[in-house]
This record gives sequence, C-alpha cells and structure tokens, in this order.
Amino acid sequence: MVERGDGVRLEYEVVEKKNYNYENVDMTEVMRVKGGDEGLNLITCTGNWVKDRKTFDTRAIIFTRRV
Repeated sequence: MVERGDGVRLEYEVVEKKNYNYENVDMTEVMRVKGGDEGLNLITCTGNWVKDRKTFDTRAIIFTRRV
C-alpha cells in the first residue's frame, strides 16, 4: 500500500520478481506494467559488492499491479 500526499491510499500486489546483472538491466521491461493498467515497479540493489564500481552486482526488480 502507498499513501499519497493527499491521504489517498493505493494498493498493489506483486506479480513478478526478477534479478538482473547490474550491467544488463532491460529498462524497457522494467518500466512496463505487468498484469494490469496501473503498476508500481520497485528497483533495488542486491548481490555482491563490486568495490571498484562502488555498487552491488545485481538489480532486483519487483513488478506490481494496482488492485
């Protein structure tokens, strides 16, 4: 659930989870809504720390749809 600044609450459910190598994230797919007309996709870092790049080696994407 996400609450907007005006107090309206929007509810979402997870429809898919995917991991990508940090160098190969398909942003076209990441921005696509899956399973409905409205969605909220979350992107975070996970995996192993890549010291010379100062980042983790995996991007976890959580695809949701509004319910």
